[in-house]
Amino acid sequence: MVLADTQSERAILGAVLDDPSCFESIELADEDFQDADCRLAWSKVRALIDAGKRPDLTLLGSEMADRPKFLAELNPITAANASYYAERIRECSKRRGIVAILRKAKELIDGPVDAVLEAIEAGLVELQGQDRRDMRMLRDLLDPAMAVIEERYKLQGRTPGIETGFHRLDAPLGGMRKGNLIIIGGRPSMGKTALALSMALNMATHEVRVGFFSLEMSAEQLVIRALANVGRINSQSLASGHMGPADFAKILDAGAVLQRASVIIDDTPNIALTLLKNRARRMKRLGVEIVFVDYLTLIRHGDARTPRWERVGDVSKNLKQLARELDIPIVVLSQVARDAEDRMPTLADLRMSGEVEEDSDVVLLMHRDRAAAEGEQDYTTQIDIAKNRHGATQMLELVFLPTYVSFEEKFEGGGGGPQHRPAASGRRATGLKTVNSPTNEVSDADDWPSAAPEGQR
Repeated sequence: MVLADTQSERAILGAVLDDPSCFESIELADEDFQDADCRLAWSKVRALIDAGKRPDLTLLGSEMADRPKFLAELNPITAANASYYAERIRECSKRRGIVAILRKAKELIDGPVDAVLEAIEAGLVELQGQDRRDMRMLRDLLDPAMAVIEERYKLQGRTPGIETGFHRLDAPLGGMRKGNLIIIGGRPSMGKTALALSMALNMATHEVRVGFFSLEMSAEQLVIRALANVGRINSQSLASGHMGPADFAKILDAGAVLQRASVIIDDTPNIALTLLKNRARRMKRLGVEIVFVDYLTLIRHGDARTPRWERVGDVSKNLKQLARELDIPIVVLSQVARDAEDRMPTLADLRMSGEVEEDSDVVLLMHRDRAAAEGEQDYTTQIDIAKNRHGATQMLELVFLPTYVSFEEKFEGGGGGPQHRPAASGRRATGLKTVNSPTNEVSDADDWPSAAPEGQR
């Protein structure tokens, strides 16, 4: 295993002494040099260039007078092969970085396994970030930008992101867009999980592949809710077992739909952030196009002695980075402050950390009049688009259906208060899979087509 290439390190120094103009394009850091003399010489060359001077052996000699032997062996050479030498140095530097990560993991190996995994992942992310090239010429970005515009033109005003199934929500948001972190916030019993599941099922019935992390509710409970939602079956009947023949017929029909639904459920409780990210990456490899997380503060991360708001902020930042890395939308449910119990919550009420607001691209806040719900059986729920990077913020209304533990779009008609659309018929869906232990593999994953479906995006 080659961890250093002193010959290339000296050659790159010689190339810069021959033609200083190649220095900036090389993009090597001081720590990329393993040889101490070469590392010092590179830093001196950098300082000379920053001072507006042209580096040569004479100037470098005045800066390194105590290294006469090294200077005597250093000679200017052609800069034609500078990129080759630089790549050799970078490869060796990465190998040393990997070795350092493994050594740190070995030191932690007797501690908690999650701490070891986090140390490895953090090290690899940092190592990969060092090689990122963020500076690009405008002309080089024109082609991909034009491709995006052409794609939007072909949509002719249709939603560019994945549709939630709620038109009043999709219109201002443009659907759930790739790389976005979407937060759904509300007090307990507002129906955050029901709204997320309704969205997920709407998407799955249009052949969108969905990943769902259920940290609070078991996979079995979530599937029962899905049966109630799709089959329009009383959820209490499913829970109690008091059902008639008609209910069983509905269950069989709903089961047939869900059998073909492309939804992966992971119900690992108190899941560590590292494990969640690894599972999400695996879901992406299996074709998942959007991920739901229920919910934010149940994700385990960091040292328990660290303030919780700091850990929650770090989790939200990681989830935003994950959305960009996987190039899919990630929808995360979050509690809001208790002060918002009897009013519409605001961005300031997002639980535990202001960083959640900063990291998110879209924030949806939920509120319902509990008194009206209990007395008048009016389950109209206000949805405030409190943050929207892609358009205006606005308020809209959806109807919560407690019988089916689901949401539907509100529409006016017929009098007698808010109404909802009847159950959809003939829905298409493409197998509901669950993952509920770290060792389980997703069943039938290889049966999924590798090509992207033609469903709604």
